[in-house]
Amino acid sequence: MKDIKSAYEIAMEKAEKIDSEAEGLDKKGELKPLLAKFFKEKIDTEDLWQELNKEYEPDQYACAQEMIIDSLGLRTTDEQLKKRKEGILAIESLKEEQNSSRLEQYMNNVSKLIKNYEQEREQMEEQIKQRLQQNSQAQMRPVQTEDGRTVMKMESGVDNDTKEQFNKMISQFEEKYSDKFNQYIEELKQNL
Repeated sequence: MKDIKSAYEIAMEKAEKIDSEAEGLDKKGELKPLLAKFFKEKIDTEDLWQELNKEYEPDQYACAQEMIIDSLGLRTTDEQLKKRKEGILAIESLKEEQNSSRLEQYMNNVSKLIKNYEQEREQMEEQIKQRLQQNSQAQMRPVQTEDGRTVMKMESGVDNDTKEQFNKMISQFEEKYSDKFNQYIEELKQNL
């Protein structure tokens, strides 16, 4: 009978969860203006460190790092990635218990993944482009009009199966990299 919770206990647990979520949103709301300046390059990493150290509570540091991590994507440029890595590590230096080496390792993994993604994407796009050029010779084909007449129309030589194959290949490529990227991001967040 100890496993059965009363309605009051369940309600209190839900209230605590809602309170903690609201608190997290409040912290993010307070950090948004500062991080917006950082992302828009109105302040650099040193200024970010100074502001957080001076104006914010230590329990907001991980939240700020998480917000920076959430701004990353597979199409993040090298410059943006470098700046965000510096920001994450600078904030880490404010904490009592630091995990800088692990965070740096995960950021390096993210950086390598983004570079591999870009290289493979460019290669795949070039292959698709070449195959389309080989198969895209326009041909005159009979086409049925709305009024039932048959007319000759110039159409691409690329058939629907080929288009589907390209779309599937692109989709699988994006999914593979997105899954790996999301895994790295989750590992990064777990080490904050």
